[in-house]
Amino acid sequence: IANQREQSLIMQFSEGSQQQVSQQQVFVDVAIMQRALDNLLSNAIKFSPKNSKIIVNVECLTSGETKIQVIDSGPGVPDALQQKIFEKYDIGTLIPNVSQIGLGLAFCKLVVEAHGGTICVKNNQPNGAIFEITLPAVTTAID
Repeated sequence: IANQREQSLIMQFSEGSQQQVSQQQVFVDVAIMQRALDNLLSNAIKFSPKNSKIIVNVECLTSGETKIQVIDSGPGVPDALQQKIFEKYDIGTLIPNVSQIGLGLAFCKLVVEAHGGTICVKNNQPNGAIFEITLPAVTTAID
């Protein structure tokens, strides 16, 4: 879909993260987390203009947490709606000719919180949004 819209998807690791990745572990239900990330990417593609870049940034924090950001250059999310869009059936601002149901971000929030993490949205200056997931470090061994 991104190719059809002439958009570039870019995966990047923040500086220092590539060395830490082999030492850091995050346990997730892969299928369900993949669906959440797919939803964030689909939204970024849907709301970003043609010929734009969508960046997925992964950063391993010194605390042991892992931060995943989906960064787009769409219209962004007004400050007043940044918490509300994670609620069921809330679509924020209606955009003409864009399908918006209001369940995708609620699903993402449920998935991330079920893994002990957090999700939020920030403005990407000069335009766009940064959807940020932070997943906790593994504190106990799993047999």
